Amino acid sequence: MSDKNILIIDNSPDILMGMQKMLIREGYKNVDAASNKTEVNIRIKSKKYDLVFVDMIMPEVNGVDIIREILKLSPGAYLVLTIDTINQPLRDKLGSLIKYSHNIHYLEKPFTLEEFLRITQNAMQNRGFK
Repeated sequence: MSDKNILIIDNSPDILMGMQKMLIREGYKNVDAASNKTEVNIRIKSKKYDLVFVDMIMPEVNGVDIIREILKLSPGAYLVLTIDTINQPLRDKLGSLIKYSHNIHYLEKPFTLEEFLRITQNAMQNRGFK
């Protein structure tokens, strides 16, 4: 389906493996995963990514710092922020961030397989590839 580079960042091994397996099963070939600060730094510095799923709340690294670094190293990357709970102030902040960037969206956990695949497919189509 696609030879573009996808990175999944999440501190939960179950979520990482599940998302990675789903994407590979759907035909995405280059799907990397990172679960901690060291892995994130190695991954984002070694390759440019087209699509990155970022867990915004991780124990040793701040989601905002990850986003800044990704945008610096892979400026055209399409970002999907995954968040456990979205309260109204956070929803407002994300909304204003998304409003000014066509490359950033969010996905609230827990999400369904259909939601995950739909947002992945939309990202690929909006970037001009499938």
